[in-house]
Amino acid sequence: MIFVLLLYALFATVFPLCKVAFTYYISPVFFTGCCLVLAGILLLVYVSITDKKSLHLKRSYVLPLAMLIVCNIFLTNVCERWGLQYLSAVKTSFIYNLSPFFSAIFSYFLLSESMTLKKWLGLCIGFFGFIPYFIEKSSGECASGGFLCFSWAELALVAAAISTVIGWIGMRKLVLQGGSCLVGNGISMLVGGCMVLMTSLYIESWTPVPVRDWPHALIYIVLTTGISYIIAYNIYGRLLGRYTATFITMAGLTSPLFTALFGRLLLGESVSWTFFFSMVMVGIGLTIFHSQEIKGTSCS
Repeated sequence: MIFVLLLYALFATVFPLCKVAFTYYISPVFFTGCCLVLAGILLLVYVSITDKKSLHLKRSYVLPLAMLIVCNIFLTNVCERWGLQYLSAVKTSFIYNLSPFFSAIFSYFLLSESMTLKKWLGLCIGFFGFIPYFIEKSSGECASGGFLCFSWAELALVAAAISTVIGWIGMRKLVLQGGSCLVGNGISMLVGGCMVLMTSLYIESWTPVPVRDWPHALIYIVLTTGISYIIAYNIYGRLLGRYTATFITMAGLTSPLFTALFGRLLLGESVSWTFFFSMVMVGIGLTIFHSQEIKGTSCS
């Protein structure tokens, strides 16, 4: 459990770091593509030096890798980074962690993971805990436009939450088939990162590139690559071999608390009482869900 909390503390630092980078130094999609390509190259070079045999891919790895590339890397990162332009780092992290609810559904149908009545109860309590903070709107997110009562920035984060769950299920399939999470992350980040850069060409202004301050931009690219894509992503992949995909994503509900702390320190962001109310409700849901995970493990 300690490593799970460490994982989400690492992920939480990325939101405020990216927010600073997007605001002052570099366009979000181009930034994301640079981080992914750099991380993919570093991971594959490391694997080629330490464990070259793991680079030999089986035909059964094709579908899991495709899920990782398209969902966990391309769609997740583009939607998340675009939405972060308009949302606070805390709210971005909060909405992104809707993923446990999608994870429960996808894992139930795709991985045949059992869901007891109490697990569903925990997920429902956690879901309703999101609502008070979810409906709050800032002037920044309203600027992104919207559909019905939701801003496009919020909907982009919901899309990112769904995509990341599908992608991590692909990672779990890859690991359970004997594949290497390092190789899976390396290939998906390199290929997905190239796809993100191609997207940047279409949606961002290249004059000649969408960077306003290269020295500072490079610092944030290196920091984000190291913390998120090199360290945290690979811890995540290894933890998927020990815990269910649903529990790992459910534990991610702790990430907004870490983001609130780092957002306060780096960006001066404050949070309202509804944030803490929502976190308490979500925490209750997580506790109920985790108690059933432990019970199921002890009975197996």
